[in-house]
Amino acid sequence: MYRFHDENGLWRETPGLDRHTLKADESLAYGMGELAARAVADAGSYFGEDFDYSPASLPALDRVLYIIYRSKPSGILAKLKGKLLSEDEIYGMAMQWGAYLGEVLRLHHGFSWTVRHSVDDFDEGEYMFRDSLYIAPLSKVFKRLADGPADDIKSYYYMLLEQSGDQDSVDWGSWPDAGEH
Repeated sequence: MYRFHDENGLWRETPGLDRHTLKADESLAYGMGELAARAVADAGSYFGEDFDYSPASLPALDRVLYIIYRSKPSGILAKLKGKLLSEDEIYGMAMQWGAYLGEVLRLHHGFSWTVRHSVDDFDEGEYMFRDSLYIAPLSKVFKRLADGPADDIKSYYYMLLEQSGDQDSVDWGSWPDAGEH
């Protein structure tokens, strides 16, 4: 949970948070928690995967995303028949899985949800931050679903941990390479 006040009860400035976005950030965090819970249920029901909010469950997330990617209509025939999914449809599919990825990062690596990005030109959206590092897990999952194994979760997760100094906290040997599903 966020600490918004210092020991004297004065407002404490926190990167990505201010008095104007506080309610929006709390609402986003709640919504992402709800979407992540749906991902946990759907992973078990539809894909036979056990999501437990641990970093060790991220290879299972990558397997689910691979299955979804392989099952969505693609190619010239799908395009000719008008069966290709729109970006909005793919983003809709990405929401719960990106929320799950974000919740793992929140619970195990100290990231927090925020609607504002540190760069003023960015639209409001579903972002996370830790210190001065801002990320967009829903957008990452969107890219994974749109582009396939080249945008795997393992590389993204490793990059985040490397930038935050946590890369030694994961057993990478248990994680299959992209495409080995």
